[in-house]
Amino acid sequence: MDQRIENPADEFLSLVTDRYTKYMINMGYEAQMESVTMTKGNRYYKVIIGGSVHSFIDAKTSDIFKPAGWKAPAKHARGNVLSERHGEEAFGSGGYFIRYL
Repeated sequence: MDQRIENPADEFLSLVTDRYTKYMINMGYEAQMESVTMTKGNRYYKVIIGGSVHSFIDAKTSDIFKPAGWKAPAKHARGNVLSERHGEEAFGSGGYFIRYL
């Protein structure tokens, strides 16, 4: 698989949005769904669901990090958007809508 993704962060945002939507519908919370957005900082993209940070993506390496807080990622990468699984391995370390593909 040698296809290049123009913006890997957009690919991961689509994955998060899809999983979040399926989770909320399956749990019966579709009326309470919040927006899934992404902002770009100097080094990281920040994926936000409602008012909470879901994850950070390193703009140079495409590594995916859990948040340590609103402004910074945790120390260790949980996956990479350019991997064969397009970052799905980042969901494997726990978290809410992990099982919704």
